[in-house]
Amino acid sequence: MKKYAFIILIATGLIACSKDKPVTVPSNAISDYFIIGHSPGFINVMTYNYYKIQGDFVFKADTLINGQYIYSSIPLSNYKFLIAKQAIDNLPQYLINNPNQYIGNRDFADQATYYVEMNKNNIKTYWILDPTATSVPAEVQNYVQLLANIISQL
Repeated sequence: MKKYAFIILIATGLIACSKDKPVTVPSNAISDYFIIGHSPGFINVMTYNYYKIQGDFVFKADTLINGQYIYSSIPLSNYKFLIAKQAIDNLPQYLINNPNQYIGNRDFADQATYYVEMNKNNIKTYWILDPTATSVPAEVQNYVQLLANIISQL
């Protein structure tokens, strides 16, 4: 009987340890975040891939309520954080110099777009990027390709 109780205790411990746990982001990083996302346009608005990088964690949006993405409290793996962090590390200077812009052709509202949002020191900036735009600098076109690659790996 003791043997079975011990096995049950060990199994319970292993199951409890294997569950992903919510994390608390350090208070100095709460207001700072970086969001990347891909929306397919009007074709299927429920198919979205949005990720929030906050502190040393990356969180996936798991719900869309009234136009607001709600992010999981359980972070993705550290490996995926390192992939996502490339979006921050490679943010083009062109975008930094041209905040709060729709880059591309606004006339094609039903097409897919990439979204980038940064909140640093409570200053929010965003960019909506048209993946088909050819009249933008090469660094922005390359960044859109990088975002596509990053999001496909997350």
